Amino acid sequence: MNIEEQEEQFPKQSVAGRKPKQASRSADLRQRLTAWKQTPESMRPSLRALALDLGTSHQLLRHYLTGLEKWLYGERYRTAKKQIEEIRARARAEGRLMTQWEEQQVRAYDSVAIDAMLAPVLLDAIERIKQQSKRSPLCWQQIRTLKIFAREFPQAQELLQECSQSRLTIQKNNLPATSPGAAKSFRTVEGKVATPQDRWRRGMASKYQKLYRSDPYDASMRNLARARAKWRPPRPWRSDREAQMVRRFALQWFTCRDSSRPSGRAWARALNVSHTWVQKLARRFVEDSSEIRRLVSAGDPKATELARAQEETRQMRERGELRRKVPR
Repeated sequence: MNIEEQEEQFPKQSVAGRKPKQASRSADLRQRLTAWKQTPESMRPSLRALALDLGTSHQLLRHYLTGLEKWLYGERYRTAKKQIEEIRARARAEGRLMTQWEEQQVRAYDSVAIDAMLAPVLLDAIERIKQQSKRSPLCWQQIRTLKIFAREFPQAQELLQECSQSRLTIQKNNLPATSPGAAKSFRTVEGKVATPQDRWRRGMASKYQKLYRSDPYDASMRNLARARAKWRPPRPWRSDREAQMVRRFALQWFTCRDSSRPSGRAWARALNVSHTWVQKLARRFVEDSSEIRRLVSAGDPKATELARAQEETRQMRERGELRRKVPR
């Protein structure tokens, strides 16, 4: 009895577990969920009724609905990349350079792909801020971040409205207001504490004795003028090439969606920079998408390029062209 006869006589039983990709209905279910979500709430059926109609479970639809937006952005990214490859493959097959119209199409699809790549990262940031707002009032940096996100994401706009209604925001400066009857040494100008410059301009009485009256302001101005004459811009910490590589690797860490992504401190330690600088670069990426496009156009960063850039920095530091690092 050969193998085919054995398979006909003893058919294989279905094995429980995850289905193969070609047999999965996840794409169809997500498309139906997208159409269901776009339908007005008064006209669409309940999620349980939709699950019964599709022949699946309510829990599975709830799971797909939770990550539906990230899946849509992922599909948009894959579609844009596919269009770019088709345009470039068509030009290579015909043995010619891309036309001006094709280059414009590639740049447009590239911009769509970058936005779709960053969207899940920004959605996670909005969710973290939302969870933080439930525990404590938001600080002004988080409010500023939400205002930037609100231009593209309605979730950030809704969270801003909730914070304004529940009065969760706090002021930058919580110092008490200056009392109108302030002491003589703290006289005010237009409701603010007068500085030595304000007292000098308005002819107000100085809080110092006559013997030392010229020290606080006049001597400071003389020292400041002397320092400005000798001022020179500070030397950079690293070479321009290494600074560019640090930005490219920081963008790679910022857009990484893998579960094994290292922490910001570990990534900064590998790049030989501070973790606060990596965080500052991440905020720049959020505020300025053109910086992301410039870095992505250079391609994926490589460890060999970083090593060469660090060697160049070491040589420039030995020549005295860079600032010397203070040992910790």
